[in-house]
Amino acid sequence: MRVAIPSVQHFKLKHTLLSTVPTQQADAMLTEWVVNPWKSCSLIILSVNEYKLNEVFDILDRKPNCNSPGSACYDPRFIGGDGIVFYFHGKSNQQFSLVSDRNLQINDRFSGHRPADRTRDYTWIQALGMLFSSHSFSVEATKVGTWDKQIDHLKFTYNGNDVVLEEAYPSTWFSPEKDVKVERISSRNSVIVSLKHVAQSMINVVPVTKEDDWIHNYQVPSEDCFAHLEFQFKFFALSPKVEGVLSKAWMAMPVVGGEDEYQTSSLLWADCVSCMFSLWEPN
Repeated sequence: MRVAIPSVQHFKLKHTLLSTVPTQQADAMLTEWVVNPWKSCSLIILSVNEYKLNEVFDILDRKPNCNSPGSACYDPRFIGGDGIVFYFHGKSNQQFSLVSDRNLQINDRFSGHRPADRTRDYTWIQALGMLFSSHSFSVEATKVGTWDKQIDHLKFTYNGNDVVLEEAYPSTWFSPEKDVKVERISSRNSVIVSLKHVAQSMINVVPVTKEDDWIHNYQVPSEDCFAHLEFQFKFFALSPKVEGVLSKAWMAMPVVGGEDEYQTSSLLWADCVSCMFSLWEPN
């Protein structure tokens, strides 16, 4: 099914592409985007400098698409590069490797609880930790009892130091080396994190709603609404040997092992059994 694009959006996207890529290539990408906007988005990402990409995302839907490849949402549900849905529940207050490659490590940390009548934890992704080159970056959802959408529930660190990102749209933070960019896509609770030439992620922080609690019988306690992350990654150069819960589903015939294979000792360590990342030297 073809997707109708308002003429003003088509014009803005073409103008952005023409400022960064050859005319013939821009026209080809526009044609593909009309047919399948999210599939072609990866082509645009590979062809346009990452720090001009946000002009494109101003036109596209800039929030995570929980039904597209590279996403992780809900409790938690993942979609691999092949479009297949799978679940990985992990354990509450434990960390696991989502992506482990020679130049990139992405871990997640789960929050959750276990009602008295359950044999396993209900879990949600509370934080993401990223290692690349000799740097680290983390984003986490802060704990809150009652959700208030007028309050920002995101916390960031770079190389172990807190990152201050103004609560306004638009607002942007760059690392000193310009290899990390964090941009708000709304005044609160939604950002795009870009690791230059490596990966990009759209991230929201959301609560477990009363409706979700009732439908799934989570039995969420009153003192914690389990604010958690939902996100969608796009990767630019994964190797054939990439490991991790999410990235294995990017390879042909993915095989996902048990959780012990992917567990790390902290959010910003690459010490799991299957970890491939080798550039990080923890202090």
